[in-house]
Amino acid sequence: MYQDLDVEYENSQRYKDAGAEVMSQQQYEDARQEIHWDIAWQIFDECNEFNDTEQHVDLNCLEVDDAIAITKQKIFDLATIAQKEFPRRNHILNILCSDDMMIKIADNYSRKTVIKNVIHDMIQNELGLNNTYLALERTILVKVDAETMNNPILMEW
Repeated sequence: MYQDLDVEYENSQRYKDAGAEVMSQQQYEDARQEIHWDIAWQIFDECNEFNDTEQHVDLNCLEVDDAIAITKQKIFDLATIAQKEFPRRNHILNILCSDDMMIKIADNYSRKTVIKNVIHDMIQNELGLNNTYLALERTILVKVDAETMNNPILMEW
């Protein structure tokens, strides 16, 4: 996946004394991240080929970190549409999660292990958005409207 980039980076380091353009470690890391996101979005697009992703998002095909970032992006996209095109209308984003999105977390108070959906946890606790979680269906319904863009995290997105 990163072979061409690795060779380019190694050659830039090896031949820098000969006048080759040097790729910094930061440029290398940025390029790797860009490749990673390109692949994640391609996988997402394939998985959601027949979905209207302004209404329904299927995360079954993604790694957890990718699913979190793409979910934030899709909420941001829908909030932008809500704010610019339909400011008086509520939108619902239906997010289908996989079993991979479930993690075990130690509960410090009861000393038990709790299973949480990381996507729901991010929507509920990090973004603080109005949502309904249907645990048995691994589905999250998120209310998105023009005010959603006022969320501090989405404003920085």
